[in-house]
Amino acid sequence: MTGSRASWRLMTPSGPVRPHAYDFSFESYFDGLGAVGFFMRDPEPVEIEPLPGARQWVQRMSSSLQGLRESLAARLRERVGGAEGEVAAALITGMRGGIPEAYNEDLRRAGLAHVLAISGLHMALAAFTIIGAARLGFAVFPGFSSRHPVRKYAAAAALLVCFFYLLVSGSGVAAQRSFLMLAVMLLALLFDRAALTMRNLAVAALAVIITTPHEVVGPGFQMSFSATAALIAGYAAWNAHREKRLARKPYVERRGAAKLIHLVLLSIGGIALTSLIAGTATTLYGVWHFQRASPLALGANLAAMPVVSLVVMPSAVAAIATMPLNLDGWPLAVMGWGISTVMSIARWFSERTPIDATGAIPLGATLRLPSGTRCSHHDHDEVEDCRIAVPGDGVFPHSDAQSA
Repeated sequence: MTGSRASWRLMTPSGPVRPHAYDFSFESYFDGLGAVGFFMRDPEPVEIEPLPGARQWVQRMSSSLQGLRESLAARLRERVGGAEGEVAAALITGMRGGIPEAYNEDLRRAGLAHVLAISGLHMALAAFTIIGAARLGFAVFPGFSSRHPVRKYAAAAALLVCFFYLLVSGSGVAAQRSFLMLAVMLLALLFDRAALTMRNLAVAALAVIITTPHEVVGPGFQMSFSATAALIAGYAAWNAHREKRLARKPYVERRGAAKLIHLVLLSIGGIALTSLIAGTATTLYGVWHFQRASPLALGANLAAMPVVSLVVMPSAVAAIATMPLNLDGWPLAVMGWGISTVMSIARWFSERTPIDATGAIPLGATLRLPSGTRCSHHDHDEVEDCRIAVPGDGVFPHSDAQSA
């Protein structure tokens, strides 16, 4: 068995750089990291004794998986090229070390830093791409589709692909949490249950709390679950409003150009509403943990997320699927163009963003707004009443919202 011998310098993980800032030592402790450091010289390969029993098998699997990740990252950097290739490698393998700092800063200032962090967005887009492709493929065989539950087959395929994505991306904490959330929703589809409900979100949250309870106080857990909960409640309220409107006024089908314009406006409105809801739900936690806020995040997400959702991630899935056949040239070219477009949008908004530093805020202020949010639930995951307490503004109700 081959190992490495080298000289290195080790240091204890650093704490917060200022009061109430992010504590790296806290996360390192629960990740099992006692020290960080760097090599003083190049490591030398040496032969070491193999690990006993199952530990040897785990070590071999881990080494093979790491080799696969590095091979994928190298191919992406070679085929896409430039800084866009580094971003492509980060989106698929989670290796973000080669991204230029200017790119990172543009994304942070524009409110698009979440694009680089493999999380629920990436898992969901990969799953939806697989489900859409599978349903489209099954539609070619109407006889088979009419006799078999192709919807469940597509959900099962998406679950397997997302598990592979979890492994290839490095199985980071955010990716694990996102996979748990998505797995609960896809399993709900397999058992003929509603996928996007507060109950399923609670199951996913319980799974994360049981496996990694320390994540509850981290930014990833708080921002992921607050955004998902807000989106479920927001679109539940929209569905209830639409049903009431249809009950008062029957739906009139649009044709031709009017139908196309309606679909385009509906898509733009959906993206804007998603960005507004998720951004509002996570801004407070971002300010508390990082002391930063992006004033132009809504506009940047409205411009960039259609490219990420419709170009970058679908082409990434197509590239991985065709890579064994050496047919990944055109998907990676499309992915590179999409990444370049997203970075141009981020740069444009970053140059026009005023100072985004907010400074530290009191813990009491951070706890007051979330604790003032209350939703009443009844059977079938119905959200009967939601009230959000805003200091100085009273209470604003949203009633009769039914989840999807």
